[in-house]
Amino acid sequence: MGPKNVFYFIAATGVVAHCLHLGKPFFDGPRCSSPTCMWEGKAPKPLTEEQIDNDVIVIIGSEVASGAGAADGNPSWATRLTELVKERNPNKMIANDAVYNFDMQKSTARWANQPAFEKASAVIISLNLPLAEFSNLTAKQQTEKRDSWLSELKSLADSFHVPVFLGGVFPYGRSKQDPPTLMEAMFTMSGNNVTRAEQPTYIEEHLLECNRIMKTWKYPLFDWLSATDDGTGAWRAGMPYLSPTCAGPNEKGHKAMVEAITPKQIDMLAGLK
Repeated sequence: MGPKNVFYFIAATGVVAHCLHLGKPFFDGPRCSSPTCMWEGKAPKPLTEEQIDNDVIVIIGSEVASGAGAADGNPSWATRLTELVKERNPNKMIANDAVYNFDMQKSTARWANQPAFEKASAVIISLNLPLAEFSNLTAKQQTEKRDSWLSELKSLADSFHVPVFLGGVFPYGRSKQDPPTLMEAMFTMSGNNVTRAEQPTYIEEHLLECNRIMKTWKYPLFDWLSATDDGTGAWRAGMPYLSPTCAGPNEKGHKAMVEAITPKQIDMLAGLK
């Protein structure tokens, strides 16, 4: 394979088009967007000071930020945001350091007060309220856990000395308007009556309260909930994919998430010095 063909091969894989920018840091594409990363202990090495400069916007967060759910070549919200920012400012780059299944504790340990971020153009934090842990808690305990999570999130945001943008909370579970899953359909065909569990009311309550409180902070907020919630705290019909623990966004959900990021916020990211 000659040099010219080698170049075209690399470009076809998206490495040059998405990652390589002459004179800029090199990023190796999505860093950890599948459960294998965590199951096999393969969380990528943290970004280094050599990989970050004042044209680099860093995304930190968990599986949805890493692109999970945007399958079959469909872009995630982070990939779409990268395209929109670069349309306005070709010099800007987005490094996605989100890691599958990261919670607040792991996120704080990995990213808070890290010198590598001191030169970044901005940091985007995208973590969601851990609602899977709420089901066995009393109403008082749920509120305490929510408020504790919000406090930890704000402390994480406050730990950076560069501009911070927040990815808002997003739905949990799938809408009852979605058709039955294959398993539910099989049970129905076998004569078993399977009733889909109603979405607990506390999910919507706590998501809405998180959204309200985060809007009062000084950080620009991507208001994802209003664009993706079905009115009960679940994803709107047609948006979720099913994971082992809950429903997250498919390509339609990711598209709605990036469309909820306002033109002003994209302009802000593109114009940061």
